[in-house]
Amino acid sequence: MKKTFAIILAAASLAACAREDLSIIVEEPEVQTYTMSVVANKGENPDDDIATRALSLSGSTLNATWSQGDAVEVWTSDGTTTKYGTLTAETSGASTKLKGTLSSLPSNGQSLLLKYLSPAYATQDGTLTGSETSIDRVCDYATATVTATVAGSNVTATDASFVNQQAIVKFTLKDKDDASALSVNKLFVTVGGTTCEVTPAAAMSELYVAVPAVASGRVTLTAQKTSLGFTFYYDYLKTGATFAQGQYYAINASLTLVKNINVATTASLGRVVAADGMMYACVESATNAGTTAIAVITERNSYASTYGAIAISEESWGMNWSDAKSACEGKTPKLDGANWRFPTVDQWKSMCAANGGNEYNYTGLDALITKAGGSPLRTDWFYWTSSPDEANSNYKYHVSFNGNGSLYFRNGQDQSNKVYVRAFLYFVGN
Repeated sequence: MKKTFAIILAAASLAACAREDLSIIVEEPEVQTYTMSVVANKGENPDDDIATRALSLSGSTLNATWSQGDAVEVWTSDGTTTKYGTLTAETSGASTKLKGTLSSLPSNGQSLLLKYLSPAYATQDGTLTGSETSIDRVCDYATATVTATVAGSNVTATDASFVNQQAIVKFTLKDKDDASALSVNKLFVTVGGTTCEVTPAAAMSELYVAVPAVASGRVTLTAQKTSLGFTFYYDYLKTGATFAQGQYYAINASLTLVKNINVATTASLGRVVAADGMMYACVESATNAGTTAIAVITERNSYASTYGAIAISEESWGMNWSDAKSACEGKTPKLDGANWRFPTVDQWKSMCAANGGNEYNYTGLDALITKAGGSPLRTDWFYWTSSPDEANSNYKYHVSFNGNGSLYFRNGQDQSNKVYVRAFLYFVGN
């Protein structure tokens, strides 16, 4: 590209007042571009559930094809260091030719990463295709690795077999109480720490969701349903779930209605109490509902219908006994019908016994806490209790967890020592 710049110079002469206009031609260097083409298909195995732009279902198989004009970015093999340019699909179908220009030239024999889309997990509408926020438009992230051949300013590459980098799941939602279809206005799906937010155009009980691949991870569903001007939440938790990249799944999920702690039952054990006074399946579910998890329900007293819950995590490390007592009894938030307490030795033992049948073994209690998303019990130091040492008023009891499943309690701990502390919440249910 050439541009002409006119620079006006005024030359003054002692002998005359004449002016002379001088024009200087400045040439801007051409921007060098390089062309690249590559044959792309949806996968080496025609039976693979690999998704590119156009998606359709045939039984339990997810079919995928290219659409003309689909854009694919060309990167260095790590996918982040250098973007060389963008290629577009010349035709529609299971196989196409990608062609475009590059702003710089890769090396001959260099490994390149081709990237189709990037996942926008928080903008899905629960459909495979057909809208601006369907999976094929916002979440169909697929990649392929190719080897470049450079000849002058032209680049070709080995054929590209694209592999989808996330799974696609069809969730059929039901109300756990009566097994009826559960039509929801919003669904949060948290997989391996990533939350996918799905907002359908109208309330639906069957939604397609693109989720990150995960091996033996946590999956949480939090559904929001609006009825008669009220908002209700339902949730579901599964651990040890596996979603493989490029695969399609169909899952029936029975969701539990989120209820207030004052209607807790034995079925509520293991659920978390949140700052809004409601009981959720886990920490992630409470977060997705816009609140904060504060404790995990660990036991029920059958005589008084009272429940005990352990705080989600420890208070600040390094408290002496007096500060620990104040931290437990003054802990917030305060909930109607519930009280924070500084646990005794017997309360620690009771928590352990309720989750494994042995008051000196804490493995069941620890498993319950971690499944709900709480912090595991520390094994590197002691926990304060409120129980006094009868032999010496300056000393208090403490408990410890040895890492092998055993709980120990000991007296003789000086109140000025710095020790862990974890509060307990007690409330009345059903």
